[in-house]
Amino acid sequence: MSIVGDVPSGLPSPSWLSALSWSAIQDNITDALTIALIGYVESIAVAKKYAGNLEYSFEFRNLNNLLLFVGYE
Repeated sequence: MSIVGDVPSGLPSPSWLSALSWSAIQDNITDALTIALIGYVESIAVAKKYAGNLEYSFEFRNLNNLLLFVGYE
């Protein structure tokens, strides 16, 4: 009785790598940067909202740390 069948060994090669070209990067870079900027501004807005609700101070000098942590997400 075969439950799984043939399981290939090793990792598959990334098929998206062959579709990646300089023109595709140029076409999508402005969209990607816009989405990243909107996400960053949204995280600042949420942090300020929670800081206001919980009576914490939100200091603008810590925005570099916020950018770092958003990058880790």
